[in-house]
This record gives sequence, C-alpha cells and structure tokens, in this order.
Amino acid sequence: MKLSRLAPTLALGLALLSAPAANATPQEDRAYLDALKGYGIRPDVGHSAQDLVDEAHNICTDITNGFTAQEIAETIYMVNPNLNRSGATDLVDIAMAAYCPPQVAW
Repeated sequence: MKLSRLAPTLALGLALLSAPAANATPQEDRAYLDALKGYGIRPDVGHSAQDLVDEAHNICTDITNGFTAQEIAETIYMVNPNLNRSGATDLVDIAMAAYCPPQVAW
C-alpha cells in the first residue's frame, strides 16, 4: 500500500502531498513544534517549522484515508536517514495528538 506522500521534500525525509488546510492556531502550532523539539525533532537547513506543521496535517489526511500510524511512521523512517524508527513513531504520534480529530486519531 502506498502512502499519499511519495517524494521526500523535507530534510527529515517527509513528503508533502499538498498544503493542508490548517485550522490550528499559532499557539497550537507552537505547542506542536515544542513537543517535537522535546523529542529532538527539528526542521533541517532549507526547511521551515511550517513544513513540519504541514506534514502533521498530511499525517492526519493519511490516517483519514485508511493508513495506520505504523504504516505512516515506517514510510517516514524509510525516506529519512536522519530519523530512527522511534523518532518516526514519535513524529506521527505527536502529529496525531496535536491535529487529528479524536475520532480519526484514536
């Protein structure tokens, strides 16, 4: 099964399908980015914090489209040489907690 995100576009190896419609407030985005930072996940040179926020919304889209958190994390891990499996899982879990509707996320 292929994820909707095919080509890596972030230094983290994440891929963006399209710019998601963001309904989060700047404070929610900051809390998400701070949570990632607490796990050592930051945007690399040439990429922005907004790229990580956009990717979080794409993770929710993938969940809505029927992919499991494990499938998404494995894909993120496979395209990112700088993030281990645990980091990829953390990224997905934090994104789901921050942005995915409860009925979708859990």
